[in-house]
Amino acid sequence: MSDQQETTTNTNQPRLCKMGCGFFGSNATGDYCSKCFRQLDDRQKKSVEKSPEPVTPAVVEAVETPSAPKPEASTVEPEVIETPVK
Repeated sequence: MSDQQETTTNTNQPRLCKMGCGFFGSNATGDYCSKCFRQLDDRQKKSVEKSPEPVTPAVVEAVETPSAPKPEASTVEPEVIETPVK
């Protein structure tokens, strides 16, 4: 039973912020302090705003593929075979 108590005690102990600023982190903020979490969140929001919209494969294909000439109708005339009438 002492193992359970040690495990429980370890999870209740405060953890230092992941950024190493010296403040304590929180489980709610992913072990970041409130200040570092806010900065991280702001950076992520800015990078999402700056990133262009993803290009769909159909658009990429249309842009990258040069237009090929369309096949024209055959210019060879069919051979006409006449059969004698009786």
